Amino acid sequence: MQYSIQKILEICNGVWAQKHEPDVQVNHVIFDTRKVVKASSGIFFALAGQNNDGHQYIQDAYNKGVRNFCVSKTPPNYLQNANYIKVDNVLKALQQFAGFHRARFKYPVIAITGSNGKTIIKEWLAQMLSLDFNIVKSPKSYNSQLGVAFSLLRMTDKNDLAIIEAGISRKGEMEALEQMIQPDIVIVSHIGSAHDEGFNHRNEKIQEKLKLGKNAEKIVFHHSDQNLKKQLEQEFDESKLSACPVNILDGFQIKSQNKIFVDNLKLCVHIAQTLGFERKDIQSKINRIEPLKMRLELEKGNHNCILVNDAYSADLDALEIGLSFLNEHRANRESVVILSSFEQTGMEKNELIKEIYIRLEDFGIHHLYWVDGNNNGHHLAHDSIQITVFSDTKELSKFLAEKPPKDKAILFKGARKYALEKQFNQLSAQAHQTVLEIDLSALEHNLSVFSNLLNPETKIMAVIKAGAYGSGANEIAKLLASKNISYLAVAKTGEGIALRNAGINVPIVVLNPENISIPHLFEYQLEPEIYSIEQLNSILDYSQSMDINIHINIDTGMNRLGLSKDQISEFLAVLKLHPNVKVKSVFSHLACSEDLNQASFSRKQIDDFDRVSEKLTTHLTYPVDRHILNSAGIVHFPEAQFDMVRLGLGLYGIDSTQKIQDRLIKVHALKSRIVQIKEINAGESIGYSRNTIARKKMTIATVPIGYADGLLRTSGNEAHAFVINECAVSIIGNVSMDLCSIDISNVPNAQVGDEVIIFNKGYPIELLAKANHTIPYEILSRISDRVKRIFIQD
Repeated sequence: MQYSIQKILEICNGVWAQKHEPDVQVNHVIFDTRKVVKASSGIFFALAGQNNDGHQYIQDAYNKGVRNFCVSKTPPNYLQNANYIKVDNVLKALQQFAGFHRARFKYPVIAITGSNGKTIIKEWLAQMLSLDFNIVKSPKSYNSQLGVAFSLLRMTDKNDLAIIEAGISRKGEMEALEQMIQPDIVIVSHIGSAHDEGFNHRNEKIQEKLKLGKNAEKIVFHHSDQNLKKQLEQEFDESKLSACPVNILDGFQIKSQNKIFVDNLKLCVHIAQTLGFERKDIQSKINRIEPLKMRLELEKGNHNCILVNDAYSADLDALEIGLSFLNEHRANRESVVILSSFEQTGMEKNELIKEIYIRLEDFGIHHLYWVDGNNNGHHLAHDSIQITVFSDTKELSKFLAEKPPKDKAILFKGARKYALEKQFNQLSAQAHQTVLEIDLSALEHNLSVFSNLLNPETKIMAVIKAGAYGSGANEIAKLLASKNISYLAVAKTGEGIALRNAGINVPIVVLNPENISIPHLFEYQLEPEIYSIEQLNSILDYSQSMDINIHINIDTGMNRLGLSKDQISEFLAVLKLHPNVKVKSVFSHLACSEDLNQASFSRKQIDDFDRVSEKLTTHLTYPVDRHILNSAGIVHFPEAQFDMVRLGLGLYGIDSTQKIQDRLIKVHALKSRIVQIKEINAGESIGYSRNTIARKKMTIATVPIGYADGLLRTSGNEAHAFVINECAVSIIGNVSMDLCSIDISNVPNAQVGDEVIIFNKGYPIELLAKANHTIPYEILSRISDRVKRIFIQD
């Protein structure tokens, strides 16, 4: 896209709030300051949500070089040499802009809606048609009110087909999407229960989704979906409807008979036929379909490197997404991209390489390792990018072994056949087959769920102590810092120091500071919890009038750390003598917020806290935040939000109240692999102490996870089970330090290397906690550092 700021103002029906350079040309939009590239040629749309307002990030965007802004609020101070367009609603202005841009192009636009399968259908269509069209498509699962606008603004004159996802969650949303997309063909995939809560009934949701086909030439759907078919026939002329025949795949060779696979493929084949392709051409298109891995993986590499694994697909859209993710997590490291030849792009080699270079330059990449099976390295010269060409991955592996990268952020991106994940594993800091996956997209979703339970003015302190409950505090903190979190809280001073060294600038509260660490509190600008007058005096003895922020813990019944109500007057008297000490918040802990049988005790704690904290704050001459609610308290006692809440376990998709568990997504998945399988006879023993004796002939497998990895010994002797190939398999014998054994007698076709699920989204951690008579906190915090952490993001 290429528009002057003056033209964007006219398209969006805006007015000048500050005009600096109206003729400056803009070629992309920015709505996330974490992902700013080509700042001077972008425009920042200050989108305002329920709990996050883009206007708060204008200064951040400006600091990164952005000089063009679309706003709905007049800032208190306009930044110099910047253009400000003022509109009534920033999102609607962006949507108007996207609709105007889309209308410039006359090539076909396919829109996909439904509850399930939208992203798969989009990606499969792109794979099938990539040699016939230059396709622009929605990145990842960008199908929201914002995501659709962003996707449409990627359309260019070089494309000749667009494939756009359209998702809705409530009534009234599809009309805006339809006006933007203006689709020629609409695909309606399976419509299930997703987002039912936003509608009065399922048919109302179907009616809303069908608004996407209002002006389309064709609406494609499954013939077998009678409810959908009935509604379509009521809404549209029969000539517009194109039902996908039940037997459309007859005569084709397909890779799976799984119903979901088949249903999605049927729609793709029907679209190919609708576009005029004959059956003889369609089989080769089906053969191009590759399995999708719609996520990015981040983990630690050797020599202070970080690694991003996206070695499952190769197209320009996916490259841009991978580069953006790398840019978010690189910190101060120099970036390297390891890239294979792209397959099935439909572009000439030189044009493709030119487009790749544009994206590498945008993200400041100066080192490219290029694996090209056709040895076309002579095409790859570039002035500012140092390029090393390898004829195959073996040559790449040898190079990486001889010259291992140090202090680098490395993106692996390539076509599936190159299997670059092998080189990814080669550079990984840990080779353990047991891994803990942390889903950053799920954590972001959970934060949104809890944010929606809060009053708009309520602040959030995110508790990420114990390495974010074993998850990896640095990566979690970076995500939370980008989401307008007011505070991060850790348990120990060392945890706060590690976050500061990782570049985290959000205020950090240390909940259990020890006197030995007091100098570091000042050095790293950490804010201690104060739980006693003696502790405060120790800090004052060191401070010598240096400024420090503190957070006061009042004991209201936990009888752990904290000031008693009788100590408040003495505490205030000490504070009065030291104006360099500023109280940022006063708080307390609920002893049993998850248990409504103890609700009267919790309410007494809340009342006591309200009274005592009010006494304390009224004696101070500046505002002080008050907070007592944890994750369970947010659910059970919403009336006690005060100024702030502390969100801990709920962030990770664990609801101890069980009231909102169905709205949360589990963040953690602990997985391992079978390393050996053997047959044992009746009467033989398994494991240390011979606690399990086989009652009959059994097939057992060994899994490389033991109590040194965090699997409690009490999980053994059939107390708990893992999952393999969707079958529950009991842990037999004692859990040893590094290994355990499982009974796989009833698992069909089990093999060495099969994945073993300890817990994940579908097999919750609560089951393991219950088997060990403990809580999920303990399970997570016990997972050893030797277990590889992989951060994934959809």
